[in-house]
Amino acid sequence: MDFTSLKATMTNQTINFDWGLAPPTNTIGAGTYSVRWTGQVLAPESGTYRFSTRTSDGVRLWVNGAQMINDWNNQAANLWNDSAEIVLAAGQKFNLKTEYYNNANPVTVRLYWYIPSRQDSMIIPQELLYPGSG
Repeated sequence: MDFTSLKATMTNQTINFDWGLAPPTNTIGAGTYSVRWTGQVLAPESGTYRFSTRTSDGVRLWVNGAQMINDWNNQAANLWNDSAEIVLAAGQKFNLKTEYYNNANPVTVRLYWYIPSRQDSMIIPQELLYPGSG
């Protein structure tokens, strides 16, 4: 839960995982661990975006340094854990940081958003995610 011992660094295309009982990489032991994703997201249109998570155990989300989601608790995977809204401007990149911890549950961790022109959620697509500051 407290990110005390760095075991691996990697780049993921999206935040959309079902690891089951296995860890995300073989350098991490199964059981308890935490993962932090940092980067930027490009807003394809202007308007109100809703970010939503689906995780087993704890999740936190920041957009441009503002904490949007803070559900740092042990829990089984739910349909939706949390969501929060923010207004974003088209064509701009915004810092994005997501933290997750697992406490020996089968692992589900997903980050969705609702863009202004759609009523349904979707995993944030790879082409709108960029490495960099989170």
